[in-house]
Amino acid sequence: MKSILLIGLGRFGRHIAEKLNELNHQVLAVDKQEDRVEAVLPFVTSGQIGDSTNIEFLQSLGIGKQLLDFVKSLKGQLKLNVYQKNERAIKFYTREQFEIQDEQTDEATGEAEYLMLWKK
Repeated sequence: MKSILLIGLGRFGRHIAEKLNELNHQVLAVDKQEDRVEAVLPFVTSGQIGDSTNIEFLQSLGIGKQLLDFVKSLKGQLKLNVYQKNERAIKFYTREQFEIQDEQTDEATGEAEYLMLWKK
């Protein structure tokens, strides 16, 4: 069983939802039209009404954490760079047990950034 995010529930999205249901996958279905979400509820684990182009809406679904948890399950350590001015991202990664290892400057943008590391 896989966990799948399905964005867009028009004719094609509804068809995909039905097929994923037949395969017994967990599906989070998203569309900005309430009637489309309601129409697929019999075939999905859960449905959300919202604009998938809105970053705050996507963050509210917890997709970033789920993706990070999946990658953590595959790797023994992860390194990433985060702009120092991106306080929200720093709080997120710190909460996920990443530690700041170094400070540097992004050569492409001149922005100050942190090198962060997570280890199992």
